[in-house]
Amino acid sequence: MPATLKLFTGECPPTTKSCDDPRFWTVREAFDAATLPRLVRLQRSPGTLAKWRKAVWYWEAAWPDNPPLGAVTSADLTHFPDRLLAGPWAITTNTAANQQLMYVQAIIAAAGLPAVPIGQPLPPQAATRIRRTISPDLISKMYRHCRAATVSGDSDLSPDLVWKTVLVLFWNIGCRRTEGLTMPRSAWHRSPTFPDLASLESPAESPHGWLVFHTPKTRTRKGGLPLVLPVSATLARHLDLLDRAAPRRARLLPVGNHPSTWRKQLNRIQAAAGIDPPFTWHDLRKTANRAFRRCAGRDVARFMLGHSPRGVNEAYYDDLTEDAVAAVSALPQPAAFLN
Repeated sequence: MPATLKLFTGECPPTTKSCDDPRFWTVREAFDAATLPRLVRLQRSPGTLAKWRKAVWYWEAAWPDNPPLGAVTSADLTHFPDRLLAGPWAITTNTAANQQLMYVQAIIAAAGLPAVPIGQPLPPQAATRIRRTISPDLISKMYRHCRAATVSGDSDLSPDLVWKTVLVLFWNIGCRRTEGLTMPRSAWHRSPTFPDLASLESPAESPHGWLVFHTPKTRTRKGGLPLVLPVSATLARHLDLLDRAAPRRARLLPVGNHPSTWRKQLNRIQAAAGIDPPFTWHDLRKTANRAFRRCAGRDVARFMLGHSPRGVNEAYYDDLTEDAVAAVSALPQPAAFLN
């Protein structure tokens, strides 16, 4: 049937880009026409948009013929995770493959097809690694072996001091790896008074100042508000040592620029301390969560780790900042931190 007749009868060929019938869209065209505008309206971060686009890329790599949506079947979607695991791509677990399926199915569903195909995800796999918490004694052991570290991003600072401060920071606030190791030096506000922020205020005072930083992972879901956390006496002492030696450094903790460097340095310290298997950055975060839960309760632990909401209600009616100040003061410190 000629293309003009197809248009006259309400049909159009899959190659016609102006076609309004989603049955003839590819997954990429459906993403651009229906899903992307919604994500933009919801102010999703560039990182989130990149994940959706990567799922589209995986779909096109797994199905090189790139079928229109009207030709995609439930069986095709069910086989999609299997193809990802069998292919030469960086998809190695059922969970990762199922996540790509989730993105693609959502794109197809948003296109407005008369009938939406549904694929069956792969069954969950048994956990390959159990997150562990680190005892204060082992944290002390790691601290004493920070001399094994070899990387400092500032020539005025010894790796030993930098990585000791890293451990103290993660114990005292439980930040995510990227948040802690890319935090600017200006994040530390030395004044006890709560920082002057247009969108947040609190009567709380922290004797040793505050850390103010954005959490990239949750920026769009927390209204763009920064996380404001009290600084403990132990952390303040270590940060002050860094400031005295390198007052002009750009980052709070100059530890290099690449996550692989951070992982290798942490593993190097643990190898020197005789800790095997080594703990991970997420183990440090889980340890901080456990410590704050024990000394101040679940709500304060969620607040310190940036898991609690930071909207109007939390800022004005259910503010936990004063509780966090008390928790930071009461948090037990590993013995090596105090020597």
